[in-house]
Amino acid sequence: MHSRQTSIFCIIATEFCERFSFCGLRTILSLYLRNVLCLHENAATVVYHIFIMMCYSMPLIGAVLADNFIGRYRVILYFSIIYFIGTILLCCSAIPPLMLPQTYTSMIGLALIATGTGGIKPCVAAFGGDQFRLPEDSQQLQKFFSTFYCTVNFGGFMGMVVTPALRRSVMCFGDDACYALGFGFPAILVLISIVIFVMGKPWYKIKQPRDNITLKFVLCAWYAIKKRIRYNKSIDGPPRGHWLDYSIEKYGEKLVSDMKIVCSILYLYLPVPIFWSLFDQQGSRWTFQASRLRSEVFGVTLMPDQLQVMNPAMVLLMIPMCPGGAWPLLPELSPLHKMFAGGILAAMSFVCAGILQISIERSTLQPPGHEQTGLVALNTLGCPVELSVSGEGSARVDARGTALLSPLPHRAYDVTVTCPSDCSGRIMKQYTVRTHLKTVAGMVNFYLAIAIMMCTMEIRDGAARLGENIFLPFKLNCLQFMPIIIGQNSDDEVSLYFMDPETFVKSLTGKPKLKVVYIGNTGPNKNVTINVETEKRLNDIYYVSNSPVDHIGESAYMCLQPGKFEWRATSADGQVSGSGEGDVRAGGVYVLCVRERLDRLDAAVLHAPNPPNELQLAWIVPQYLLVSMAEIMFAVSGLEFSFTQAPKSMKTITIAAWYMSVAIGNLIVILVAQTKIFESRAKEFFVYAGMLMAAMFLFHRMAEGYCSRTIEGDGSSSESHPLLQHTHSRAISVHSARTSVSRAYSEPGSSESCLGRMERARPSAWPAHSVVHVGTPSTTDRRNTTLAKD
Repeated sequence: MHSRQTSIFCIIATEFCERFSFCGLRTILSLYLRNVLCLHENAATVVYHIFIMMCYSMPLIGAVLADNFIGRYRVILYFSIIYFIGTILLCCSAIPPLMLPQTYTSMIGLALIATGTGGIKPCVAAFGGDQFRLPEDSQQLQKFFSTFYCTVNFGGFMGMVVTPALRRSVMCFGDDACYALGFGFPAILVLISIVIFVMGKPWYKIKQPRDNITLKFVLCAWYAIKKRIRYNKSIDGPPRGHWLDYSIEKYGEKLVSDMKIVCSILYLYLPVPIFWSLFDQQGSRWTFQASRLRSEVFGVTLMPDQLQVMNPAMVLLMIPMCPGGAWPLLPELSPLHKMFAGGILAAMSFVCAGILQISIERSTLQPPGHEQTGLVALNTLGCPVELSVSGEGSARVDARGTALLSPLPHRAYDVTVTCPSDCSGRIMKQYTVRTHLKTVAGMVNFYLAIAIMMCTMEIRDGAARLGENIFLPFKLNCLQFMPIIIGQNSDDEVSLYFMDPETFVKSLTGKPKLKVVYIGNTGPNKNVTINVETEKRLNDIYYVSNSPVDHIGESAYMCLQPGKFEWRATSADGQVSGSGEGDVRAGGVYVLCVRERLDRLDAAVLHAPNPPNELQLAWIVPQYLLVSMAEIMFAVSGLEFSFTQAPKSMKTITIAAWYMSVAIGNLIVILVAQTKIFESRAKEFFVYAGMLMAAMFLFHRMAEGYCSRTIEGDGSSSESHPLLQHTHSRAISVHSARTSVSRAYSEPGSSESCLGRMERARPSAWPAHSVVHVGTPSTTDRRNTTLAKD
């Protein structure tokens, strides 16, 4: 018992470190792809899901190697080493002084990580299950799987909390985010997991593969298919009950029977990928959704990637209350019924996500439809103004406020702005201005396309991947809003200044975005600079052009941390100087308008064309609660079902097929994301929910025809530790079929073995036919042994 506890501890500790490493790495991966490797958001999303898909495709290779060639222990060890090399490469790619090709090094590292974590994935759970004797230890096995999954989620929880915190709390190589530390810490954890796993070897029960069962599986299936296709009733006799029965003569009844079981399990897996296509969107779609919520909790601002910890945290709290846990509140159900209930709960979670998305869209600046535009008026004056658009009505713009007129069809407009003659104590010499504004779809020049692309990508090195994204503005309909700044010139006349066409789209990470707009006649050699500095002393400098077009210059967007910031404007000649501060909140898109008058700063106004997030973070809790319950009911039960129902020789490959369904689910997400068939994210969520609901009812119908099999007793003799080591056989009973002398061989209190007493008995005492039931401390199987005199 002590050796089993030690071996289980080492296995669970190994899995904890591996999950800690993987989940932490995965949490910051999408931000690394976008912010450091300069991939566009769509490309980063695709790379992320391809990485996840590889992680759940490689279990098939690991299972084949474990079941047919080198065994589970060696697969876990060798693939962990590959995993460790991948994390080292990914960490090195995030260290600029090494001058490695970041993109190629990162992709190689991710490929090795996917190979390593995928290869060991089907083997760890099965290797832990090997430490138990079935069917006697079936209850302990169920608790092991619950504990195992609890450990997986606890490791994931710690990784999602600690790794992003390390990335953000430390500055390195001149950047506010230290991805080298974020990837280096998981690498250390992988090394620790390898050490722990190797240390537990003396206590493991290591089963070696007996035969190349996978090759036999494929050959047997192929032979049966060929025989079934060539079947001739007049020659081959009556049809067989199952298509695999056609290969019994060549491959034997045992292999065919095991294959029938595996095929029946794989048949039930057919609707399973739909569940994973929903579940794994926590790391993509739900993270994007969380970036649209107000995430201040007790004065602490949470980032969208941190919100992913809610799932493992809830799983940790609820696993003890589920069937098989320490305090079960739900009735005991079969694994298939629990999987059905979990699928329904996951569908309901996406219904909640769709309802929340509708509320988000209603509270967020929505882009106009096709062939439409919108006007955004930013008033820098200290008095309200009236804005009228020919044929479309008018709007009041408050002092230092923002107004929106949308949607408007693409055409020419006459825009009129009127302010009071006495504007906040300043007498306006001209308080009405008219202009002709033409908005035609697609009328954008090459340089404007690049400018919009740079703002949309939110990267520092915009030249990267320029060719791939050159037509991005056209694809995304970036020419949607025409921003108009209302100000005054040095002659005290109300004036209109036109910014470049804008989308005002919120950042992917949920951080507030800030753009600086400078209005005035800077003139040559003034060298005006505007420095923006956050509370963490991180700053960004904007150099104003000496010859701005139409007296207006604007910077690219900067992503700031939520909270206060300070700005300072200076010029080389010292004439232009000024400072101020502002407050930005998560999700907001801000424009800081700095206006010059008579070579002096006259006004600085912070506008929010796309307001910060207003919906509270609490609204996302119900969907995470439902999906966490679904994970316990579906994933834990599916893992247990895969192990207990599969034949002994095919347990690992059956679990690999279970993980393969996760890869197919991620492939579904990639295809849906790339086809862009849904204009509304809420509609996409509702369609996913409907798909899963239909898939689960189909699964329920398929499960009704499944005949659950009795857990197969573990009588393998290929373990590295013999089952009778340090123990002695004991006779349960001996009785004779033809004589009553059995009392001589089963005296109570005798310390001798029954067979030992028989050896010394006189020959005449031997029964003509005896049956001995022999039991061992490791099994309760009753085996009949015939003893007869020659």
